[in-house]
Amino acid sequence: MTSPADNSRPNELATPGAAAAGPAPLLWGWRYRNWFFLALAGSLLFRLAYTPLVPLTGDELMHWQWSRHLALGYPEHPPMIAWLMAINTSIFGTFQTTVRLATVLAVTGLFGVVFQLGRELFDERAAFFGVVPLMLTPIYNAGGVLANTDGLLAFFWAVAVYGAKRAVLDGKRGAWLVFASGAGLALLSKTTALFLIPSTALLLIATAEGRTWLRRWEPYAATLMALLFFSPVLVWNMQHDWFTFSMRVGHQSAGGLTWVYLVELLAAQLVVVTPVLFVWVLWGLWKSWRNRVDSRAVLLGAYMGVPFLSYSAYSLVARAGVHWPAIGYVTGFVAAGAFTAAVTRPRFAGRFLTFACLPAVMITGLLFFIPVFPERITGTWSYWVRPEKVSTNQLDNIFDWGEAGVVIREVFDEGGGDAFLLCRDGYGFAGLVSFYTPGRPDTFIWKLQLRNGVAYDIWRAETDLVGRDAVIVEERWNQDWFDELRGSFDSLSEPRHVEIRRAGRVIKEFYVIYGTNFAGFPDGTTDAAH
Repeated sequence: MTSPADNSRPNELATPGAAAAGPAPLLWGWRYRNWFFLALAGSLLFRLAYTPLVPLTGDELMHWQWSRHLALGYPEHPPMIAWLMAINTSIFGTFQTTVRLATVLAVTGLFGVVFQLGRELFDERAAFFGVVPLMLTPIYNAGGVLANTDGLLAFFWAVAVYGAKRAVLDGKRGAWLVFASGAGLALLSKTTALFLIPSTALLLIATAEGRTWLRRWEPYAATLMALLFFSPVLVWNMQHDWFTFSMRVGHQSAGGLTWVYLVELLAAQLVVVTPVLFVWVLWGLWKSWRNRVDSRAVLLGAYMGVPFLSYSAYSLVARAGVHWPAIGYVTGFVAAGAFTAAVTRPRFAGRFLTFACLPAVMITGLLFFIPVFPERITGTWSYWVRPEKVSTNQLDNIFDWGEAGVVIREVFDEGGGDAFLLCRDGYGFAGLVSFYTPGRPDTFIWKLQLRNGVAYDIWRAETDLVGRDAVIVEERWNQDWFDELRGSFDSLSEPRHVEIRRAGRVIKEFYVIYGTNFAGFPDGTTDAAH
């Protein structure tokens, strides 16, 4: 099997270890390695220190609610984040840090695997030039402190790519087990990991080493093993009308071809990746195509190109999530770093990366600063296409939710009995009031969610709530709903008004009611479990 270090290949990339020829390069390799580990340790310690400072978000607490209702799958995503969160909170207790711990550690592991991948493919300098800009991008830097499925996906994706490199390029049969494990755990983290299959197929078909493996059984066994990891998700979806998959198909469709969503997606990358780094990583993808005679370039290009181009094409007919293409950047940045190291002198490359990473540092700094000091933002702004999602008004949701939780707990204690928490609508709001209310009561939602948050529909269909008391929390005065509630309870207390203030102004209001002897939901719940 051809070695990836074969010097006869006509390509622009330096061969692995080329920079380690002689005492000076060896010394620089040692320095790059130490600089990386210093940056990695600093990144980990900072994120661990930061996680307790900012309240959890509604999406994070949706995953936390999953961890309190363990299952083989969930409507929006596979179960890995809930399983890991349940382990962490059961061992260390339930805090903001333990809810976010799995993602913090996974993103740290991601950077380590990416550095090792670049180091083995090329050298420490190329690996350093690839992974440090990745660490500084807002989407991976800030995303590394949130309890999200993407951090887990990225780590296991990188493990799978590393296994594919060891198997295909290095000829290590046992590495297919690494690929299968990484791919399987990635599939348990997020269904986006299905892109690993066509990406790996492209690597096998487009390289001489890969075509040799096509005649062997190991790649096929590894794929089956990865799908076996994924089987709990398949079983859960068989029982719930394939909801995880069907909810993604055609969501926010434009009803035909449009350039609006594609432009929106690419423009968003200029913020979450930053302009220079986004152009740079696209340059790395293009150079991978130009140097496709080199199997290393094929590997890096395949695992970026397949998801990135697929989501770009998808955005021609429906809105794609801003963060969806990010999984391709795992190898895209390695490619960009390697080509930069190959065609520039070290001093120039260092200056270029300093210039390229400066906007990323500034944007990431703002993303970390604003949630801690939201009162410092005095102006108003909104994205005209989606003002309900992107605006400075969203900063009013960042406050000490424990203030509301204390009042809610008082109502629980005054009423006594086996009460549950009831919110009118919104999985994010329900998760926030549940987590920040002392005792963290069981929480249900009055309205069927039908899409995001539909797990609440399932839980209420599976739980006998009749005869129990409830503490009802609403974030605005809603007389129609309060009147509707009277048909489901024997009695309701007068609404207790709670105000949350910041800098002398009211930023949030809550109304808390105690209801006795719940009679059931008027719309019924027997068909709520999709």
